[in-house]
Amino acid sequence: EQGEAEEENEKEEEEEENATPEKILEDLDKDKDGKLTLVEFKDELDEEEKQLFAVADHDKDGMLNVEELKTFMEELNKMDKLNEEKEEQQKKGAEAAAAQAAPKA
Repeated sequence: EQGEAEEENEKEEEEEENATPEKILEDLDKDKDGKLTLVEFKDELDEEEKQLFAVADHDKDGMLNVEELKTFMEELNKMDKLNEEKEEQQKKGAEAAAAQAAPKA
């Protein structure tokens, strides 16, 4: 059972990575108007991502068209990379601290 759950998570992550703005728009655009509102996105976003939504909404109509969605996705990718780098640095720092604190044989 656990193996199946891990496979499902990996499949979902792969689909997310391969998702195009057009595919995301198609999947999340509930009223099929060709734009995503924050309401349509609400279950998908945390606070930081909601701020990115506002930044990507260039015409300030409260919706992302496909071009704005591309900008939004690019900014999300940048944010994800920064977070990964930060986590990696924290991990290295913790490992270095542990190595210094470990008794020498």
